[in-house]
Amino acid sequence: MTLTGTTSDRLMLFSPAATPPSGDGGIFSAESPSFAVLAAARKAGAEKRFGWLTPSDPPRDLAEIRVDWLDGEQPFKDFSRTLDPAQGVVTTRFTRGTSELIGKVFISEADDLTVIHLRADKPGSLSFKIRLERPGRPEATMEVKDRRVLILRGKTNEAADAPSFEVRAWVFPMESEVTPAEKDISVLGEGEALVLIATAVGKEGSPALTEIGTRLQKYGFGGTEHPDISELWDGLLERHLKAHRAAMAEKR
Repeated sequence: MTLTGTTSDRLMLFSPAATPPSGDGGIFSAESPSFAVLAAARKAGAEKRFGWLTPSDPPRDLAEIRVDWLDGEQPFKDFSRTLDPAQGVVTTRFTRGTSELIGKVFISEADDLTVIHLRADKPGSLSFKIRLERPGRPEATMEVKDRRVLILRGKTNEAADAPSFEVRAWVFPMESEVTPAEKDISVLGEGEALVLIATAVGKEGSPALTEIGTRLQKYGFGGTEHPDISELWDGLLERHLKAHRAAMAEKR
C-alpha cells in the first residue's frame, strides 16, 4: 500500500474473500500488505466464513482511501517511491514549489492499523482532502463523526447474508484543526498530519475498532483531546518495527 500520485491517490482495501489460496494462479497473494489491515478478520477464520474465490473471479474491493492534494494543479519535480523491506515502510517524496512532501505508509500488524504519515519540510505547505469510498456500491454509507473521523459501512458483497464491514479513518493534523464536510475531511496549510485507518469485518465490536483507544491511550489517542502527533507517530512506528522485525526473523 503506497502513495503513488501528486494530484490524487487511491489506496485500496480488499475483502478477505478476495484472498486466493497459494498456488492457484489468483491475482492477489495472501501475503499482500493490502490484506494485513484485515488481520483481525483473518485471525477469526475469515477464509472459512467467506470461502475462496476462484482465479476467474474478480477481486472484491472493500473500500478506497482517497487522498486529493489541494495544490495538485501546481507542477512538481523529483518524484520517488521506495520500499524499505527491513522496516516494512513505503516512502513517497516529491517537491512542489519550494517544499518537499514526504509520505510514509505502513500496515501495522501490532495495532491492526493502516498508518499514513504526511510531512512537508516547510510549515503550511501541506493541504489535502481525504475520504473513504466504495465506487459502484450504493449500499455503502459514509459519514463524518466528531469532525475528524470518517466512517464507511456496508456489506462485503451483494449476497443477502454477506458479512458487514466498517472502515474508520482518524485524521490528525499537527497544529491546526481539520475542516470537515459531509463526506470528507480537509487539512489546510499544515506542516504534518497523521491518518489512521482501522477495518472490521463480520461480527460487531471487532478489536480493530473497540480496542484501539485503550491500546494507544498512552500516546494520547482515543480521548477528547487532540493527541500529540509526534508522540503518536513515534509510538506507532516503534510498535510496527518491533513486530515487523520479529516476523522477518521468523521467516529466515
